[in-house]
Parts: sequence; C-alpha cells; structure tokens
Amino acid sequence: MRAKRYGDDDNKQSLAEYIRSKRGNQSTTTNNTNTSTTSSQKPSTTTTAPTPAKTESRSQGDEEARRRKEREEEERRRKEREEEERRRKEREEQERKRKEREEEERRRKEREEQERSRKEREEEERRRKEREEQERSRKEREEEERRRKEREEQERKRRDEEEEKRRRRDEEERRRKEEEERKRKEEEERRRREDEERRKREEEERRKREEEEKRIEDQRKKRDEERRRRDAEKRRRDEEDRQARERETEEKRKREEEEKRRKEEEDRRKREEHRKREKEEWERQKQEEKEKQKREWEDYQSRIKNTNKQQTKTKDRLTDVDLNESFQDFWGWIHNGKKDDFGVSKKLLHLDLEEK
Repeated sequence: MRAKRYGDDDNKQSLAEYIRSKRGNQSTTTNNTNTSTTSSQKPSTTTTAPTPAKTESRSQGDEEARRRKEREEEERRRKEREEEERRRKEREEQERKRKEREEEERRRKEREEQERSRKEREEEERRRKEREEQERSRKEREEEERRRKEREEQERKRRDEEEEKRRRRDEEERRRKEEEERKRKEEEERRRREDEERRKREEEERRKREEEEKRIEDQRKKRDEERRRRDAEKRRRDEEDRQARERETEEKRKREEEEKRRKEEEDRRKREEHRKREKEEWERQKQEEKEKQKREWEDYQSRIKNTNKQQTKTKDRLTDVDLNESFQDFWGWIHNGKKDDFGVSKKLLHLDLEEK
C-alpha cells in the first residue's frame, strides 16, 4: 500500500483556513473602511470622534496583531502535525520491526522445515542408492557368472575348432607336399623343354641378328653417304645465302648511310635557317627595345624637368639620389627581369649561347 505523504490533509486544511481567514479579514477591513468613510461624511455630533488617520492606524495595528496570532496558530498547528507525523512514523517503525520479526521467524521455520525435508530426502536417497547398489551387485554377479559360463563354452568350442583345424592342416600339408612334388617334376620337364627351345631360338636369333646387323650396316653406310652429299649441298646453299645476305646488308647499310647523311644535311640546313631567323628576330627586338628605352628615357627626363619647373621650394626638389633611385626603378620596370643590364633578351641570349 502506498504510504501517506507527509502533511497532505493538514496542509490542505491549513490552506483552506488561511484563505477563509484572509477573505474574512478583507471583508472586515472593507467594512471598517466603509464605516470610517461614512462616519467621516456624517456631520460630527460630538467633539470626541476619532480622525480618519487614527482609525486607519488602529485598523493596521489590529491587522498586524491578527496576522501575528495567525502565524503563531499556524506554527502551533505545524508543530502538532510534526509531532503527530513523528508518532505515526514511530508506530510504523514498530509495526515494520514486528513484521520483520514475524517474517524472520516464519523464514526460520521454513528453513528448519526445508532442512528436515532435505535430510529426509537425503536419507531416502541414501537408502534408495543402497538398494540400487545391492541390486546392481546382484546383477553384476549374475552377469559375471553368465560370462564365465559363456567363456567356458567358447573355450571348449575353440579347442574343438583348433583340433579340427590342426587335422585339416595336416591333411592339407600332405596334399600340398604331394602336389609340390608333382609340380616339381613337371617344372623340371618344362625347364628342360624350354632350355632346348631357348637354345634353338637363340641360335636362330643370332643368325637373324647377324643378318640384321649386316643390313643395318649397309643402310648406315648409304645414309652416311647421302648425309654427306646433303651436307655439302646445304653448305653450298648456306654460302650462297650468306653472300646474298651480306650483299643485301651492305646495300641496306649504304642506303641507311645515304639517308642519314641526307637527314643530317636537312637538319643542319633547318638549324641554320632557324638560327638565322632567331638572330634576325633578336636583332630586331634589340633595336626595338633600345628605341623604346630611348623614348621612355627621354619621356622620363622631360617629366623630371617639368616636375622641377613646377616645384618652387628648394627642399622639395629632386636630388641626384632620388633621380638615381627612380632611374633604377624605371630600369627594373623596363626589362622586368626578362632582359640583362644591356637590354638583351635573356631567352635570345640563351639560344645564341647554345648555337655557339
């Protein structure tokens, strides 16, 4: 169950009382004000009637006293609520401890009951295992007895089988020896016949081999003669081919040399023409550059003279240092790093040096 929040009902009750008291005070203050206003408007019949200022001061003092009493009453009720809450918490704590003790007692009894049940189950399990162990031992003894009888029966059968096998082996060994003796005699007879046939074959093969060797020797001699003839013919053709290749190579070399000389002559002629055109272009540009610099320098000198004429004060006139600095700036502006100090294009100068 959800716990009751602290001061819920008391706070609501206190808030309602405070609102009601506030409304009552406001209505009382309004009535007092109206009464004071009405009494001030009526003609005074006595000389002891209070003034409006005194009446308002008395009303404020009553209001302050009432508010102080309300605060004291609110503080008293708050302390009572806190005391009641403390007592309620103590009762709840006692009730919780009592329930915890009861719960602990119940758990202890349950543990004891579980422990007793566990011991009973263990005892029952132990007895069951003992019975199973006895039953297993009995079955093992029976199984061991059955296996022993089976082993004895198998051993008996094995001895019978071994005896039968031994008898069969002896019989087979006797037959095998008789068969081997027969085969040995047949093999000796066969070898004798084979030796005789082999000697005949070897004699025939030797004769045929001698004839074949003679035939092969004759064929080899014929092939050697034919090979020598073909080799001589091949050497003759190779020599003719070599001479023809040498003639072709020599002609090709002469053609290539002629073509190379022609190309070199053509390249030299083109380089000469290109160098000549570049030199003419360089001389033309140099002449144009000199004329341009001359015109610009004359313009610059004329501007300097005009400037000096326009200036009236000696301290404002340009000195030789100023003219020199201005001339250096003007010279840098003329070639802008593309010409040397003599106004020659660096690119054209570079090409001219390469040609030399």
